[in-house]
Amino acid sequence: MTHGLYQKRDNLFENMSDDEKRLVVEISTDLLDKFDGDVGAYERNAIRNVALDTVKRFRANETIIAEDLISEGSERSDRINMVYDRLVRTTTKELEKLGLLEEGPELKKAEAQAGWMEQIENAKDDSE
Repeated sequence: MTHGLYQKRDNLFENMSDDEKRLVVEISTDLLDKFDGDVGAYERNAIRNVALDTVKRFRANETIIAEDLISEGSERSDRINMVYDRLVRTTTKELEKLGLLEEGPELKKAEAQAGWMEQIENAKDDSE
């Protein structure tokens, strides 16, 4: 694999260089330090996935630049860009769920939904 975008997370860590493994540990540690609240199994796994996906993106960036896949416009470059974009969105959503991003689309959606739910509750209370 040249960039690892398609590689499953379970196999990814074992195939990383020592530098990449250190980077995963550093990213995970940094995110855990920023996390506000109880850190359970879900949070640890989500943070690990974010760190692994970050290394995937670093690898992909190197491949995209080295092979000039930005301007190529081939089926392969389109597929890589689509997977890369999905990876970025997934990482962003996960960081927002964990409360590690202050404001973003997922947080805005959650706030909008909470506002909508509050309006329903208020309308329900008014009708009673």
